[in-house]
Amino acid sequence: MQGFCAETGGAITLFGATWLGIPVSTTHTITGVIVGVGAARRTSASART
Repeated sequence: MQGFCAETGGAITLFGATWLGIPVSTTHTITGVIVGVGAARRTSASART
């Protein structure tokens, strides 16, 4: 589930940046999305305890 969310978020970000004409690095975009998904999981895990 996390991998799917990371890949989908990365794709949306890259399509948006391309549409706006903003040059972005795919490596940095995917890394940022993976960190975001991990942070969201950590936040939801701490909310359950």
